[in-house]
Amino acid sequence: MSRSQLAHDGAAADLGEETLESLDETVVHEVLSNERRRRVLGLLREDAPRELSVLAEEIATAETDQRPPPRNKRNSVYVTLHQTHLPKLDRLDVVAYDDREKVVDLGPRAEDVLESSGDSSDHGAGDSSSWTAAYATLVALGLSVAGASEFGLPPFEAVSSGTAAVATLVVLMAVLAYRVGAAGVGLPASFFERFR
Repeated sequence: MSRSQLAHDGAAADLGEETLESLDETVVHEVLSNERRRRVLGLLREDAPRELSVLAEEIATAETDQRPPPRNKRNSVYVTLHQTHLPKLDRLDVVAYDDREKVVDLGPRAEDVLESSGDSSDHGAGDSSSWTAAYATLVALGLSVAGASEFGLPPFEAVSSGTAAVATLVVLMAVLAYRVGAAGVGLPASFFERFR
């Protein structure tokens, strides 16, 4: 039985959530780097515990947009969850995975990861589709100004097309920096230690 199962079941008195150290930011990013692991955590956040077969079915449905999903896709998801993703999450105490019963629950360190995986709107960054529209609008506006200045259309004839392009790029980078910062995404602190 894994440490997370013991902690979750209350069988080990000293393994409660208070005594576990928080996961390192790089470990959290590694966990969240895989779409299937993110989906497992999202589904468990909605309803836990869940059987592995139910998780595999729901993830395969999301990946294929078919209900029921094709058998080969469902089997592929089941196998990768069972052999790779759930054991990894269990070792990190993010989930409690009983590989004999094939049941998954949130582990004592799940909150560390769930806080980082929260909706970007929780961090003030807005949803992805609205940002995509904002980027597209900004680029279209910049290209329009550059084109209008190139053809000498008033009032843009005073601005060179190069200046308009550079200004658009600077604004785009500023907006992107804001979004990345507001979403709490960035390089881990250990990255900067190399340069000291």
